[in-house]
Amino acid sequence: MRAGRARRDPAADAGPPAFHPVYLRVLGAGLARRGIEVPALAPVEAASGEDAAMVPLAPARALIAAALAATATPWLGLEFGAAAQTHTHGLVGSAAYASDTLDTALKTLARFASLRTRAVAFEWRPTRAGGELVIAAALDLGAMLGFVFDAMLVIVERILQSLSGQSLAAARYVLPGPAPAWRERYRDHLEGEVVFERGECARLHFPAALLSAPCLTADAAGHARAAEACARLLDAQQQRRAIGERVRMLLAASADRLPDAADLAARLHLSP
Repeated sequence: MRAGRARRDPAADAGPPAFHPVYLRVLGAGLARRGIEVPALAPVEAASGEDAAMVPLAPARALIAAALAATATPWLGLEFGAAAQTHTHGLVGSAAYASDTLDTALKTLARFASLRTRAVAFEWRPTRAGGELVIAAALDLGAMLGFVFDAMLVIVERILQSLSGQSLAAARYVLPGPAPAWRERYRDHLEGEVVFERGECARLHFPAALLSAPCLTADAAGHARAAEACARLLDAQQQRRAIGERVRMLLAASADRLPDAADLAARLHLSP
């Protein structure tokens, strides 16, 4: 490849990987039931499977923005979260549902969430009163940040409800920013208390008594198998990201001549 103006990569223009395609398909199906057609759904139709390529940020953001505008429903994230069923979460959901306690389930979700989305990052933090799940934006989500946080709240609570068969009224959810005018809608979809405070992250607080609740679907062997499969996928994902970063560094360091695929492969000890 000769040095000069580099070709534009459409995938790079679309932004970093953001969501597993199944979530955007669920959103698209919900819009279709309302009789709404959103052109931005088209780019996500090709990907499938547990290790499917993530939908890039740009088309995902375009679809969610179009959905919010077409429905005129600022609480659409709450409705979407309620529509996401168990199978939507793939192996990550399987590992969580086979957990022995809600504490294990939340730790499992936090550990493997990046297999389903890289738009946000999950972190589990033990506290004196129990524990909290911190959800922070990992990408520039812009106006869809509220949609994503709202969806995550409902998804997590619905998972815990189905696992334990218990009320989640003792949970407390802290969302960043001022309360919206439609804040009463949270009561339609969530049992836990929702409050709004200054900050940048969503924080889901759970008391110790709730975390120790056994899961109705506990399956030690099933959890071990699903968690092992998730760990393998996560390791492969991290290796791909590491290789991608090394390729970018090699390209950036090539001033006079851009290396071709064979050159890069040789430097990385890989096949072209």
